[in-house]
Amino acid sequence: MSSAVQSRLPGVINVILALWLILGQFIFSFGDVPSKACNVILGFFLAFLSVHRAIPTEESRWMSLVGVVIGVAAIAAPWIFSFSDISSATINNVIVGILVVLVAALGFAMSNSNSNSNATA
Repeated sequence: MSSAVQSRLPGVINVILALWLILGQFIFSFGDVPSKACNVILGFFLAFLSVHRAIPTEESRWMSLVGVVIGVAAIAAPWIFSFSDISSATINNVIVGILVVLVAALGFAMSNSNSNSNATA
C-alpha cells in the first residue's frame, strides 16, 4: 500500500464511523432525543476532523489525538447524557467509540512513523 493511501486511510475510516454515528440513530431508531442529539453532534465533529485528517499535513497527525477524545466522548456519552438504560444505543456508542479511538491512535502512530522516516531521509 502506498504511503499516500496509508496516511489517508484512518481519516477515511473515521468518516465512515462518523456517518454511522449520525445516520445509525435514525436508521435503527436507537434511543431517544438526547442520544440522537449527542451522536449527531459527535458525528459532525468527527466527520469534520476526519476530512481534515484525510488531507495529510503537518497538523493532521495532531488531529488524530482529537479523534481519540471524540471516541472517548462517544463511549462516555450514554452515562453523561443518561441514556445508558437504552442498551442498543449504549452498545452502539461503546463499539463506535472504541473503533474511533483505535483508528485515531493508529493514525497518530502512522503519522509519527511517516514524519520520523521523512526526517531521516
